[in-house]
Formats: sequence, structure tokens, C-alpha cells
Amino acid sequence: MIAAAYAPTVLGATPFPTGYFLLALFGVIILHLSANVLNDYFDWVSGADQVNTKFFQQYSGGSRSIDLGLISVKGTLMVGLALLTVSTLTGLFLWQRVGDGVLVFGIAGAFLGFFYTAPPVRLVARRGLGELAIGMAFGPFLTGGMHYVLTGQYSPMAMLMGFPIGLLTSNILLINQVPDMESDAKTGKNHLVVTFGLNAAVGIYAGTWILAAVVTVVFALAASKPWMIVSAVSLCALAIPNTIYFKKHLHDRSLVKGNVKTIAITLIYGLLCAVGAWL
Repeated sequence: MIAAAYAPTVLGATPFPTGYFLLALFGVIILHLSANVLNDYFDWVSGADQVNTKFFQQYSGGSRSIDLGLISVKGTLMVGLALLTVSTLTGLFLWQRVGDGVLVFGIAGAFLGFFYTAPPVRLVARRGLGELAIGMAFGPFLTGGMHYVLTGQYSPMAMLMGFPIGLLTSNILLINQVPDMESDAKTGKNHLVVTFGLNAAVGIYAGTWILAAVVTVVFALAASKPWMIVSAVSLCALAIPNTIYFKKHLHDRSLVKGNVKTIAITLIYGLLCAVGAWL
């Protein structure tokens, strides 16, 4: 009933529902911040941060806010829960205005973000489920959820479009896990790097961006968006040298440049993909 009442002004996104778009974007950002803060909290209470003594990479090992005395353990939990509350209220407002799909995508995203490190689920300890969860949350759930907010409809194509960016986000997570491998193994964070080892991590990294490029081409052809193929080609051109760099510096501090480049590649791909879809 709510979706039906909302349909006349939103279906087809004409005029574009700018207010709902910005509100959904705000909710996603706050939810992301909440997940990051709560992950810091659960990493601390599980002992993962205390046994991680490798500070040489700013992109690994969490924020270190508790370890550095910038905030208390209880304060970290309170901030995380406060952010989660704000995100939840935003989602509930959109649910009333748009429809039940907002709850579906919102709950799914919140669950994956919260239980990435939170017990008893602790997806990061489930040998690959953590990376899969983050990939789904930042990929198909995000694009599918945003499409629902804008149109009031579910769209398998919108979710398919999100798979590549979700895969690349998983790669950011993967390369960040490398310097933390030893300490993570001690506290049961059995992610892909711990499970398969450092050398296999490079292969997983390469396979992930190849799959992302293939899915992009498939989507571009299926949706008659040929300009999106440019993003797939650009992804290959950028990812190949960074994969070589990853392998070369797998065991030294210079790997941090590979972390930065992985983030940059993801941002560049996302921008080109969005432009290609718009064209």
C-alpha cells in the first residue's frame, strides 16, 4: 500500500527523487561508519587488536583509536550504537515513504556489517564468508537498495550492476588483511589470507578483478550499455600492474602503496562505470 501511494511520483524517477536519494546516501554512510566503529569495538574485546603489533600499515589493523587512548572501549561501543540508531531511523523513514524493500536491503546490510566481527556469527572467522559479506553489502545490496528507494521496485539488473564494485571492495579488504595475517590467525579471524596463505592471496586478488571485469562486460551487453565496457578495460589496465606490485612487495612495508592503488582503482572503476551506465 505504501509503495502504491509512492509510485506515481517515483516510478520512472521522473522527476528524480533527489531528497530520497540524499537521505538514502546519508543512511548508507552512517551505517558504514557504525560498522567500522563497532568492528573496532569487537576486534578489541576479542583480543585481535592487542596481539597485532604490526603498525607499519595505516590501512590495516583497524583505526587503533582504543589502543592509542583516543576513546574508551565503552565509548567506542556507544558511538557505534548511536550511529547505528541514526541509520536505523533514516531507514525507517524511507520504509514508510517507499515500501518494504527498504527494510529488506537495510536489514541485510546492517546484519552483514554488524556481524562481520560481532559474535556469535563473526563472519570474518568463517573462511571467506567475511569477504563475501562485505562484497554483497557494498555491491548488489547497495545498488539494489538504492534502485528500490528511487523507483519503488526490485531490480535484478540493478543488483547485477553492483557485483563488480562489491568484488573490488572485497579486494580492498583482502590486501589490507595481509600484514595482519599472523595476529588474526591467533584470534580466530580466519579470513581468506589466513585460510589460504599469502601466495594464494595474490591469485585470489587477481581472480577477483578478472571476475569483476567479466561481469561488467556481461552487464554492459545485457543492458545495451556499451560505454560501460570502457570501465572493464580500464580496470584490467590498472589492476594488472598493481597485481604484479602486490606479489613483488607481499612481504615488505612497500605493500602499502598497493593498498592505496587498490582503493584508487575501485574509485576510478566506479566512476567510469557510473558514467558508462548514464551514457
